[in-house]
Amino acid sequence: MDGVLARLRAETRPAHDRLEAELDVLAQCRTDAAYASLLALLHGVHSRLEPALDAVAPAVLDDWPDRRKLHLLDQDLRQLGVDPASVPATAQLPSLSSPARTLGVLYVVEGATLGGAVIARAARPRPVRFLDAYGGRRGELWRAYRRQVQAWCEPNSHVDEVLAGAGDAFSAFTLWCGVPAAA
Repeated sequence: MDGVLARLRAETRPAHDRLEAELDVLAQCRTDAAYASLLALLHGVHSRLEPALDAVAPAVLDDWPDRRKLHLLDQDLRQLGVDPASVPATAQLPSLSSPARTLGVLYVVEGATLGGAVIARAARPRPVRFLDAYGGRRGELWRAYRRQVQAWCEPNSHVDEVLAGAGDAFSAFTLWCGVPAAA
């Protein structure tokens, strides 16, 4: 398991670092307006990605319904005075064409949930339901995801496809966020 997760971490690190540097999410937690803009940006992806995942994620994550977070993002936006229905959405989604690619996309989604805890601390007292979606279950759900990756990759050897799914997810998200492509 550590092999595939180590590869995922290493091979997505440049995209993760570039996105983090360009978005500077912690700085966007300083004012209500900037924070609302950040959540709207995230909504633009999740409003399309989560419904797409609903069709395929249960095949790779038994607890998928417990991981849905779009409703929390909608609540946070409403509390900040933003109508979620007015937020534009991305046209480009990562490929969910196979269970392995779906696991790769979920690596990015679930990893962002881990990082959301750090952002939530910076954003408080603003609404952080979405960023702190799993609360005290964050570690438990991350470990469950890791077990699913192991269970899928060991017998099926689709590590490259999982990596491609994660790469697709980062590409779609960086494109939506207007982050320049790597040089």
